[in-house]
Amino acid sequence: MIKVPACLVLTLLCFYAQGQIMTGESGRGEGSDKMGSEVRKNDVPILEVVFHEGFEKDYLRDTAIQILRRTGQNSYILRGVNLTENKLYGISEIRTNNIWKLQSSEYLSPPDRWGTYMLKSSSIDILLFLQKFGNAEIIDRSRGLYSLKTQGKYLLEIAGNPQVLFISKESVQPINESRVIDLNLNPNRVNKLHHFFPLLNGSKSTLSIQEDQFDPKDIDLIGRSIISEVSSPEISQHATEMATMIGGAGNSFITGKGVSRAIQLSSSGFNNVLPQPHVYYTESDIHLQNHSYGTSIESFYGLQAEAFDQSAYDNPSLLHVMSSGNQGSLAAQEGHYAGVNGFGNITGNFKMAKNALVVGAVDTTGHRLEFSSRGPAYDGRVKPEIVSYSMYGSSNSAALVSGTASLLQEQFGKLYGYQPTSALIKALLINGADDVGETGPDHITGFGGLNAWKSIQSLISGNFISSAITQDEARTFDLLIPETATNLKITLVWTDPPAHPGDAIALINDLDMDLSDPTGTIYHPWVLSTSSDSQALSLPAVRAEDHLNNIEQISLSTPEAGIYKLTIKGEGLLTQSQHFEVVYDWDTLDTFEWDFPTGSDHFPYNGETTTYFRWVSTFGSETGTLEYQMEGESDWRMIEETVALEKDYFRWNSLPDAVSGMARARMSIDGVQYETEVFTISRRLNASVGFNCGDSLMLQWPRQNQAAQYKVSLLGERHLELFAVVTDTFLLLNQQDLTGSQFSIQAISSSGKAFLPSYTFDYTAQGAGCFLSSFYQEVALEEGIYLNLSLSTTYGIERILFERRSDEEFEWVGELIRPTTASIRLLDSQPRQGHNEHRVTLYFQNGQTLSQTANNTYYLTEQPILIFPNPLNNSPFLNVYTRAFDSEPPVFHLYDRGGALILTQRLLSSQESVPIHGIRSGLYFYRIEAGNQSFNGKLIIQ
Repeated sequence: MIKVPACLVLTLLCFYAQGQIMTGESGRGEGSDKMGSEVRKNDVPILEVVFHEGFEKDYLRDTAIQILRRTGQNSYILRGVNLTENKLYGISEIRTNNIWKLQSSEYLSPPDRWGTYMLKSSSIDILLFLQKFGNAEIIDRSRGLYSLKTQGKYLLEIAGNPQVLFISKESVQPINESRVIDLNLNPNRVNKLHHFFPLLNGSKSTLSIQEDQFDPKDIDLIGRSIISEVSSPEISQHATEMATMIGGAGNSFITGKGVSRAIQLSSSGFNNVLPQPHVYYTESDIHLQNHSYGTSIESFYGLQAEAFDQSAYDNPSLLHVMSSGNQGSLAAQEGHYAGVNGFGNITGNFKMAKNALVVGAVDTTGHRLEFSSRGPAYDGRVKPEIVSYSMYGSSNSAALVSGTASLLQEQFGKLYGYQPTSALIKALLINGADDVGETGPDHITGFGGLNAWKSIQSLISGNFISSAITQDEARTFDLLIPETATNLKITLVWTDPPAHPGDAIALINDLDMDLSDPTGTIYHPWVLSTSSDSQALSLPAVRAEDHLNNIEQISLSTPEAGIYKLTIKGEGLLTQSQHFEVVYDWDTLDTFEWDFPTGSDHFPYNGETTTYFRWVSTFGSETGTLEYQMEGESDWRMIEETVALEKDYFRWNSLPDAVSGMARARMSIDGVQYETEVFTISRRLNASVGFNCGDSLMLQWPRQNQAAQYKVSLLGERHLELFAVVTDTFLLLNQQDLTGSQFSIQAISSSGKAFLPSYTFDYTAQGAGCFLSSFYQEVALEEGIYLNLSLSTTYGIERILFERRSDEEFEWVGELIRPTTASIRLLDSQPRQGHNEHRVTLYFQNGQTLSQTANNTYYLTEQPILIFPNPLNNSPFLNVYTRAFDSEPPVFHLYDRGGALILTQRLLSSQESVPIHGIRSGLYFYRIEAGNQSFNGKLIIQ
């Protein structure tokens, strides 16, 4: 017999269900007996029950009680309550409707309105039943998900089927959430991680990208692509850009270098906006999946959100990273935040998942961007959890975070020999993030901006706690905080069991964290307003107990030294136990550290865009002096005399274009100098093909200031591989010795520092011939014919001779000795009337010659018209060339021998081809009329 506690005081709705009901999928992990079991008793009612605040959840953990849906903070729809005994507590009414299975009762009205619904069933044999009401299809058989197009008047009857568990409207039409690739690793300190951990590159990991397929032949991705059965057949430029940002090898240029540049990349389609089956992740050893797409703004916990939470719960090391969306100025049309402009506009029901990491976008200095979608989640939870740099869409931001997460996973594996939980990776990313705006989280930037360097430092320092807790248990951990500590931050994360679709609040297991300082003062986590008012949602976070999020954070800007007590409580668990992760860290007082540039960095970072100096400072001083020094010079040059240290960045707009070479910078604070490592100031090298002569090839490039040598690299199976090192500005090659066709050239200083390279180019696609790139004629009326010659290189050319054909021979027009430019323009001031053919001949120092002709130009100054060929034989066109006339365009007429008009065509240019189709052979007469002038002649067609 079930004993109902005294806290059970009110029932709002009471339903009776017939037949077999399942609340959700089995396998919800610990404590799943009640969460996913089948109930077969037809005589037990379904009740909506409201409890007193602070009621004991032991009642809900009773194995005879089955939670079907959570309708409020302390209200649930339950099955398994004994109706007779519960009458003592005011439970007496029974209703037979099943509205609770619908996400919204608005689906019912008007009754004749058609809609497409997503439906979950406990049986795979329900398709025939659904097809009686409309067009029904299976979406995901393993999850019991169906699509049904039907009318509202049928929904209650459908919901009455005991095998139907939930009905909602959820978009399955994904949209990419960025326009162009926008790759800059400096704002999020990935550059610093790369510099100090050059071997940390993702080579032992596989990451999945869920959208259309990326291009496996892209030179930044070649050799690392895994195309699976679930890959989309469509290749997408967007997916290729996301793959490049996550794991680009940098073969194309520095802007093709991703975060995890040697990672294996898998592709899976996103047609149904659902996670892949469990076996997809386990067989390919995938622990990260990137989702840089969205659907519509959907503010409720639906079947997609449940599926992603279940995926993470079943795969404790699997992290789903999602873009927040690009609808930051819009409002939700449903739910608690309907009509609240600028909030609650995350794009996609699947992003309401608790266990996914949703990422928004900020600019290069960490400022909020209007387009980036904002939280809160439908129930007030913090969304997005983190932000990262992107000026063009949150897709790019998610990709940067995914790449960083993969490096954290790899580093953890190196240290401990097994995979970290996704909760730990989330905690590392969130705790290491730079706070944006007011202290604590907010509904726009979450817990702050990605800082890859801080996150990996916390991991390497071992500043984390992995443990588990049971109901009513409290676990306390001591943290020793030194006197030099500042900006203490502690983050608690756990992977929560999936909620039930339609739950008003998604949290299942409620953990609580608090921190006690050496004096006994207790600090609670930061919490945000969940009001449906935009002003309230904009308020700063306050300290309070959090009963909503599965992420909690406490921070202290000026902690006292001593032992702190960190307590985790398990007072609100619905499962037997709950694993959790805690990451903690702090800064050190009176320190200054450079983040950009490191010794591996360039100014400008991509050779074009102005770049920011970046640092972290905990000095009390407000300003510093920023200078730079070129290598080999003793003097320091002023950049800015008063730099605001608290901004942590400074844009170097005054970098002279002419300056290049090795340099260092320094910040002077209260008479103490903090220098950067030596970095390069350089622009992209412009390499080209000198000549491509069949068996031989020449590559060439301009001389780089302070370059001692040049590294020539050839693209291999996966990466650029060193091919040659030369001191000159060209390289002669025998094509028989080449194993590929794509080259990159990079200048190297005498100290071994690398300048920015050239773009990687395919020498076979550059249009460079054997010295002669192009040779063509250009008519200039009353002047003559210009001869335009373009050379791929002047290397080895002794003389260039220009000639004009005269009958069977060529006559001299002009010549150049030892040319120094590759573009040459020479005037033939005495061309022939009519057709002209010119020839250019290159004479080389080794005695060889190379010629090319140009013969398609007609020059008319004395003759007003020219018609050819005449006789016309086996050609469908007659060429008519005319001199320029002041009147309207001339008109061509063709007559037969009897005077009948055969053809008329207006001559819109001085060189026209008149079609002569179907005209029999014979003698014809033509007339060209131009204003008051006319020109007549004979034409023979053979």
